[in-house]
Amino acid sequence: IYNRLDDNEALDFIGFAGSGIFGTNKQVKKLAALCYELKQSGEKATKMSVYQQAFQKKLYHRQMMNNYLSDLKQLLTSYIQLNWIHQKTAVQHYVLSEAYLKMGLLEQFENESAKNQSGNELISADTLYYRIKNKQLVDEYQATQIKKRRYDLLEPVIDDFTTYFLLEKVRMYCELVNRKNLRNQDFDQLKMEQFLHFYFNEKNPETTNLLLALYYSVLTFLRFPNDETAYGIYKQKLQAGISMVHPQTARELCLYGQNQCIRHINKNNAFYLKELFDLYNLMLENNILYEGAYMTQYTFKNYVTVALRLKAFDEAEQFVVNYQNRLHPAQQFNAYHYNLAAVYFEENQYADAMKMLNAIQITDPVYYLDSRCILLKIYYHENDFEALASLYDSVRVYLLRLKQMPKKQADLYKYLFLHTYKLSRIKLRSRVEPISGLQPELQKLMQKIDATDIANKGWLQSIADRKSTRL
Repeated sequence: IYNRLDDNEALDFIGFAGSGIFGTNKQVKKLAALCYELKQSGEKATKMSVYQQAFQKKLYHRQMMNNYLSDLKQLLTSYIQLNWIHQKTAVQHYVLSEAYLKMGLLEQFENESAKNQSGNELISADTLYYRIKNKQLVDEYQATQIKKRRYDLLEPVIDDFTTYFLLEKVRMYCELVNRKNLRNQDFDQLKMEQFLHFYFNEKNPETTNLLLALYYSVLTFLRFPNDETAYGIYKQKLQAGISMVHPQTARELCLYGQNQCIRHINKNNAFYLKELFDLYNLMLENNILYEGAYMTQYTFKNYVTVALRLKAFDEAEQFVVNYQNRLHPAQQFNAYHYNLAAVYFEENQYADAMKMLNAIQITDPVYYLDSRCILLKIYYHENDFEALASLYDSVRVYLLRLKQMPKKQADLYKYLFLHTYKLSRIKLRSRVEPISGLQPELQKLMQKIDATDIANKGWLQSIADRKSTRL
């Protein structure tokens, strides 16, 4: 549990564990500090070794260690709960409002209830829900106090609850349709149509609720994926309202858009490549291109890949330089050098690309294979067939020994290196043999390439120009 905290939370927990408020002793605080050191170093440890490091002058006592760890876990769960509540302003206001009302602190209740309805918090489904709960408390209070009773507050609560109900149904149908599109997982679409009929018979809450309008626009383009107008409406609403939406909710809305763009890109619809890049930049501007405290190395790489496909070389390079520090510290070095190498390669700066690739610390199979892919392309374009053959042999052996990568993914790389090597052999022979005699062999190889799933397939297809009968 502790290792899943980000670095700031892990450090903050040491002070939390040592706070006198929670009645903990010095030993538990020592263990919390040691947990942080182990997390930073990545070392694995046994109960005995941890005990000996924390309490060097004491003999190992198993029951005492178990008691300390039990206290530490209880503190950790309390920390996670409190940390969660501190991130949910609407929950805090509602909990305090309810507590004040039960305690008879009516002035404090009124002040706290007013905060809950202020509307300053970034919106999410949770925000709407707890505002509704708070309005119910206010209605209960106003209807039962001795002076100045009011009975006109419950009906607006019902209207708000209807909006919340519609929002949650639309959100869930977004996910159901998305699963059908991605995994062919069917569901009762007649029920969805009946719900949408009910939705349109309501007083059009999408015009008054930003979040509902956004999710409904998502549902529309998911239901009608070939309707570019539907995606355009989604994009327009997202650009206008994303700054008012809670980051986690905004990220979810953007991920639906990403999936839609990728789906069309895979069908060779180049229009959505630019749309995906715009979406990435919108997420970047609004600080939601992250999972927790960091951007993942895959998101980092995907941004650069899309930018390079659009030939936005300057933007790709600036992104690598400016946002490398938003990656986890353990991933920064390799991500920086690999992605900068990719930029230099696309700009035909092969020497600079190779410098970046040679600096990479090969610890991850995907980084190893992707970096070798760039080297493969450089050797081919520079006609360094001896180096290419050596690289092919080393990667072939590496893939044979690689066990942790799924075979389907490994095969993507296997066929890229195999077919590029074969093309290089044909290209080498074309220096001394007529190309016309090599053409049948080339055509046969290209048919295999066309029929096979291969990494960097577009590049591989482009390096043999069949129309002009030359390599």
